[in-house]
Amino acid sequence: MEKLKLFYELMKKEETFTLATSSDNFVSMRVVSPVIYDGDILFYTNKKSLKYKQLEKNKNCCVKIAYFTAGATARFLGSTMLPENSEYREIYENKFPNAFDVNFPFNGTNDDFVILRIHNLKGWVYEENTEIPTVYFEMDIDE
Repeated sequence: MEKLKLFYELMKKEETFTLATSSDNFVSMRVVSPVIYDGDILFYTNKKSLKYKQLEKNKNCCVKIAYFTAGATARFLGSTMLPENSEYREIYENKFPNAFDVNFPFNGTNDDFVILRIHNLKGWVYEENTEIPTVYFEMDIDE
């Protein structure tokens, strides 16, 4: 579980990761700003965006950060401004202050929350006394 812990630490620290989605025989990738919530990855996006539309059709996706790749499944939480999503907003703003400030570019006031449940993790790790990740691994994540 050391690898999973490192993956989550990177997600907590980094401001972005790459999200790959696919539908109708079309794959796309884009940068998204992650927040870790209860072992899942939380972000927001507009319902009109390609990533949202693709995730609606195919909830399976992939995220990439540093030398880790994770397979995940999306779940939609509704509008960021719903009263029942106040906890998600608070957690998101802890990492990204002003994320829901109407004067802030790309604010999430007209967007929806999406949460990704990680199912597997793969990538490269460092051997002892090396500066390059050279040991490949794959692991399933217990639910």
